[in-house]
Amino acid sequence: MDYFKIFSDSIKLWWKNKFLWILGIIAVIFGGGGSGGFANFPSLGNISDKDLKYLDTQQISSFILSPLFLIVILVALIVVLFFFALGIFLKSRADASIISSTEKLRKNNSLSFGEMWTLSKTKWLKLFWLNALVDLPILVIVLFMIIGVVILVFSLINGGSPLIWIALFFFVISMLCLMTIYGVIARVVYTFAARISVLQNKGVMECIKEGWKFTLKNISHLIVFWVLFLLVSFVTGLIIFILTIFILPIIFVIGIPLLLINVILGILVFIVLFCLFGIIMILISGPIYSFTEAYWTIVYLELTK
Repeated sequence: MDYFKIFSDSIKLWWKNKFLWILGIIAVIFGGGGSGGFANFPSLGNISDKDLKYLDTQQISSFILSPLFLIVILVALIVVLFFFALGIFLKSRADASIISSTEKLRKNNSLSFGEMWTLSKTKWLKLFWLNALVDLPILVIVLFMIIGVVILVFSLINGGSPLIWIALFFFVISMLCLMTIYGVIARVVYTFAARISVLQNKGVMECIKEGWKFTLKNISHLIVFWVLFLLVSFVTGLIIFILTIFILPIIFVIGIPLLLINVILGILVFIVLFCLFGIIMILISGPIYSFTEAYWTIVYLELTK
């Protein structure tokens, strides 16, 4: 097998089809958790004891117990759930679109963004459930670890033996090791189970089984492809690192003097600058993500010949 040709073909396909980059940017934006800003919060340094006397605690308590407060909470919850569901939808659609488009583009077909997006119309939901099922054991391990830590801490507080600290340490370490080992194996299996789901349209459990068999069968080839992929990871990681150490000092040089002059203005400037920094990172991470998905799709297609 010509590993380097497959690797170079992946780069050429990715470079030629910039719409894949847009799909990667969508996936990166909606792939992580949200973050909040602090622009609407006053600086604690500007609140004095004189200001605190104007706070009517009884009025605040009445508002919390009022139906209006319940409505506000419900509306906020609905908004959060809406954007959470929207993020799941867009991330799954973007992933399925990249995988489907890569298969089509290898046949020298030219696809518009709309055509790429349409390819995932009936495939994204299954991909979402596959991802959720693979990640479920991680959630179980985390919950088990939290429960175990709480039990051990309560035992120690209630006069338990100091050996509980040793038990707590080894329990946490063992859970973290278990989670890491499973996480690595699960991500590898998911990589190919996702392609089986999108390209062969099989059931979720069948995709996981087929993904496991595919990984074991082609382990030697996959190690070589992974080493080649590390070259890309090293280059892109170096670029991101250089940009980070170049941009962050500029942000602090601009923001800190303004923070000393006016706290609110400084916070606002920091928020704007960090948003711009985030946009730059997304514009870099998105194309990198699309290459990763396209590369492993091509690897899968080559190994299934």
